[in-house]
Amino acid sequence: MPKFRYKARKDKKIINKVLEAGDYAEAHNTLVANGLEPIKITQIGKDESKKKARKMTLKEVTIFCRQFVTMLTSGVSVVRAVDILREQALKENKKHLYRIYEQVYQDIQKGYALNEAMLAQGDVFPPMLVHMVRAGEISGSLDTVLERTAEYYESQHKLISRVQTSLMYPKILGFMIVAIVLGLFAFVLPQFFVVFDELDLTLPALTEIVISISDFVLYKWYVLVIVVMSFLLAWSIAMTNEKFAYQVDYLKTRLPIVKVAVEKVAIANFTSTMGVLYSSGVSILQALEISAAVLNNRYYTAKFEQVIREVETGKMLSVAVDEAEVFDPMVTSLLRIGEESGNLEAIFETTAIFYMSEAEEAIARMITALEPIVIVVIGVIVLMVVAAVLLPTFSMATQVSDQAVSGEL
Repeated sequence: MPKFRYKARKDKKIINKVLEAGDYAEAHNTLVANGLEPIKITQIGKDESKKKARKMTLKEVTIFCRQFVTMLTSGVSVVRAVDILREQALKENKKHLYRIYEQVYQDIQKGYALNEAMLAQGDVFPPMLVHMVRAGEISGSLDTVLERTAEYYESQHKLISRVQTSLMYPKILGFMIVAIVLGLFAFVLPQFFVVFDELDLTLPALTEIVISISDFVLYKWYVLVIVVMSFLLAWSIAMTNEKFAYQVDYLKTRLPIVKVAVEKVAIANFTSTMGVLYSSGVSILQALEISAAVLNNRYYTAKFEQVIREVETGKMLSVAVDEAEVFDPMVTSLLRIGEESGNLEAIFETTAIFYMSEAEEAIARMITALEPIVIVVIGVIVLMVVAAVLLPTFSMATQVSDQAVSGEL
């Protein structure tokens, strides 16, 4: 029988153990029957011959939520809604989505609830979505909960799209700089250097350096390619190391140009996620765990592990966040107001809206701040190239002038 490694909560304690079950859904039901609240279930040594569906992208999750809630509000049953999504994926030749919906459809046909069928897919569906569906099914308001979830994922998708769009300009500019520099050193400057060699001029040190760079680019370009590829490979391997990745994420929260944007985006993600989960009846501890996972920054996630431990001991959320010194003091103040007024749900919502706008502005400011740096880099490169060409030219003109004067004498 397959074995499953699970992470679950019981009486405010996190339990990590292994159990045997026929499938994911059976493992989930076993945990619930024993009074455990499943957080994550992973099959150990799954047969690799069975092609595992990849995780759904944020856009796919957003479309799934919107389509599902539309069908539910139109009176379509859950099993029929999944069947329609399955047929649509097959018609559109989206094989990975078809495999997901096909398995969910089969599990529901066996009598499993939608959240159990989704959990049975492993990591295919985001944990937040599974918890939201479970909360909706328990409360009998699945359509309302999925409506909130759809709005949440739509806002997340828009924010990420804006970030990617904003970063497109620096990427294109950086690519153009590299292309121009390589073009200069490989094709333009060698034409000047040939003339200098023929005249047998004594070249300045800067020109000698530029000639060496040009020769390297022209004749040993493959070394440059190997170095770049090796660096990219080494970086990708290093980022799989948790300690290294943590330090990189920590550095992002300290760099003068990017730290404000990183913090604003993290706050927007945290408050919007907490708002959706908390308003749908998910426990505060589970909501915190899920929200910490969507921050996309290991430093902030580690800070929230401290917050979760403090809340487990009975501390108020605002106090725990304040002691962790994880976010802007304004966030702590707003959380305290929400707790004291008993209207924490509304505070999460308004704070999320505010920081979504702040995040977009911070990203725009970051891109604007990067532009002068790029211009300075371009200016330095151009100045170096011009100087490397003009200095020998002046020297050559001086030598010709001296020879002319000597001839007249």
